[in-house]
Amino acid sequence: MTVDELRRELEQEARTTRRVLEPVPEDRLTWKPHPRSMSMGQLAMHVASLPGEIAKISTQASFDVDTPIPRPEATSRGTTIARSSRCTCGSRGPRYPRSTARARTRTP
Repeated sequence: MTVDELRRELEQEARTTRRVLEPVPEDRLTWKPHPRSMSMGQLAMHVASLPGEIAKISTQASFDVDTPIPRPEATSRGTTIARSSRCTCGSRGPRYPRSTARARTRTP
């Protein structure tokens, strides 16, 4: 898979994530499907944050799996969509000129 193909895949996932987050009802952000579950707002923020967190972890030399995971509560549907947009853009990585991106992915 080339860098450009990976970027296109990420952009498609971002559109899908936005479609999932847009219908989350603002008056139900504190609702929990089960008493031990995260709230709908926390679940929405989790989905919105995943691409950025994965990108951040992938650039680290190591990752401690016992690191506490923050569970921010969404204050509105707009905050989850904004978080998703920021995390998706941040996970795109460095921008290489088109010729450099092709050269980096070419096999001998």
